[in-house]
Amino acid sequence: MKDREIILGVVYDPVADELFSASAKGKVTLNGNSFKTSLHQTLTNGYIGFGIPYSLDDRGEKILKNAAGQFRKCSFRIKGSAAIEICYVACGRSDAYFHSGLSPWDVAAGTFILECAGGTCTDFSGGRNYIFNKELVASNGKIHQEIMDKIINNGETNP
Repeated sequence: MKDREIILGVVYDPVADELFSASAKGKVTLNGNSFKTSLHQTLTNGYIGFGIPYSLDDRGEKILKNAAGQFRKCSFRIKGSAAIEICYVACGRSDAYFHSGLSPWDVAAGTFILECAGGTCTDFSGGRNYIFNKELVASNGKIHQEIMDKIINNGETNP
């Protein structure tokens, strides 16, 4: 990060021996090969990653209940690493990821990689403070609003 702007992102998954990196929009690689986000258009039949924070507040519980309401429409998974989950969205393995209780080191590199691959990142209010606001919705961009409407906000405005 330079002057509060991310200029380089690198995430390594030692289990899969995969190195995700980005240095500029459209300049993303996975073990040296370029990639882009998925083309999936709706939450239905989507592949969604999420995480549960160590301390779950009332809003977090409501979001999990909203997600449970979508279980018959799409597949949900928890991998355990926010950085890797975000990179999975970036390379098209999943369509979206959401989590709260995150730290900048959990999301900075992955969100840069995702945005360089053509994806979208916001905080739970739809704003751009996802690195420091401890909450993130990351998507291929095509299903972002549907995730916000049906899972994060469920038709309600943010507090």
